[in-house]
Amino acid sequence: MAPPAPKRGSRGPWGRIAAFVAVLCAKVLATAIAIAVPVLGVWAGSSLAAFHNGPVWVAIAAGVLLFPVAPLAWDAWAEWRRRRKGDERPRILTFWDRMVVRTFALNFVFLAGFLALAPKAIFTALSTRGDWMLEGLPDGSGAGARAAVLDFADHLSWLYEAAHDNPYEDVADGADPLPTPAPNEGLSRSAEPARDTGAGAGTGTGTSPSAGGDAVADTASGAATEPGGVPASSRAWPFPKTLHPLVRDVPGEHEATPEALARYVAEREPDPFLRVKALHDWVADRIAYDAPAYTAGTYPPQDAETVFRTRTAVCAGYARLMVELGRAIDEEIVYVVGDARVRDSVSGEPHAWNAVRIDGDWYLMDVTWDAGHLDGSGRFVKRYETTSFLTPPEVFGLDHLPDEPEWQLRAQPLGRGEFNRQPMLRAAFFAVGLRLIEPARSQIDVDGRVKLVIDNPRGRFLLGKFRSRGGSGADGACGVRNGRRAEILCAFPRPGAWEVSLYDGPVMYGTYTGVGSIDVNSR
Repeated sequence: MAPPAPKRGSRGPWGRIAAFVAVLCAKVLATAIAIAVPVLGVWAGSSLAAFHNGPVWVAIAAGVLLFPVAPLAWDAWAEWRRRRKGDERPRILTFWDRMVVRTFALNFVFLAGFLALAPKAIFTALSTRGDWMLEGLPDGSGAGARAAVLDFADHLSWLYEAAHDNPYEDVADGADPLPTPAPNEGLSRSAEPARDTGAGAGTGTGTSPSAGGDAVADTASGAATEPGGVPASSRAWPFPKTLHPLVRDVPGEHEATPEALARYVAEREPDPFLRVKALHDWVADRIAYDAPAYTAGTYPPQDAETVFRTRTAVCAGYARLMVELGRAIDEEIVYVVGDARVRDSVSGEPHAWNAVRIDGDWYLMDVTWDAGHLDGSGRFVKRYETTSFLTPPEVFGLDHLPDEPEWQLRAQPLGRGEFNRQPMLRAAFFAVGLRLIEPARSQIDVDGRVKLVIDNPRGRFLLGKFRSRGGSGADGACGVRNGRRAEILCAFPRPGAWEVSLYDGPVMYGTYTGVGSIDVNSR
């Protein structure tokens, strides 16, 4: 008689081992995910609290409530209901399996809702202060861990981008496709930030012109210049604040249309750098910033013809007019959109500016910020500048982050998280030769006082003031020790979130210009 056939579904010893290993791996993976989700929630909540100088313990307490308190309470309640109903059937899942499922369900719902409510704010906090728990550790033991944490935070930039809308992007609809630029070291210059987490970063006013103190009427380099305000040697940035001679007095018939103006400049200026500077100077000098539209968030048409006719615009109009002027005389000027940092925000707000190709190389410029600034009441103050004209990419990237990384014109573009961590320094800070030695981040924690150390090779005079972050006016002045190694010491009257603003001037008793700020949380 033949032996009986094996039962269907029976396994040999190796099959049982494989099944056991598969179940074990699945349980380990499920447990790891169930633990990771509440950890991510606590990390996001505590980083947000650290960013706003709030109570971090609240986020940690919420995490403990969600794991293990809430899952245990849920399981106890479910067991109580079973007993009340007299249900004595064996449980399908073990106690640990139930804890894993309940923990994941509770924390996933919480984390998803948390991220959906404030994705941009959470990413900004994670990328800026996501390593708060590692602060204070010696560099040897903490640097690697902090770098890993911040690198992970940087990979969450999709949170910000998914919820981010740039209204100025629509203005580019119908424009010519953008070329692919090559990295460019820019014009020669005397100072620039280094590329690391301590690199400088700017504090403009996003779509509005740069805000700050009155301009100092001097040149940063003091170099002899050619006609048109370009340095005689190497055309070095920063350019002196001098209008191109052609712009000072353009005959009326040549200001009838953008094409007429561009041809007027091209026929009289053979040098390509000076030609672009003349176009920049005319737009910066003749077009007023539309402060009421910016404040209301409702913009009139920003096409080149309307801006040229009305002589008013927001950033999109300035940039589109530059594109049209360049097109009329075959100068390659393109329209770039992204974010620019506002004075009290590490991440900035939507903005538009330009890139231009001259003699085969790409350069960056923001005519809006060279046209003037908004004062404390939101009124536009006309003031011609050149710090945002052909600015070196490393300096321009202090306060401008394009949506397309290649338009940073850097060999190694910054990620959004790196951009957020840069100290909030304006291009004007580097235009006068200053270099921030410490602190190295856009926001730091201190115990009652903070010291800023600045390399000051040209002997500039510095001031420091602090105010409550998000407030108006100055709460106090900082002590200053000027010199080659300048120090600014601010002692805060109470714990809180503070903004320390930096000002620079050529003489001790005179007009100072705002050149940057640092966010400080005082415990």
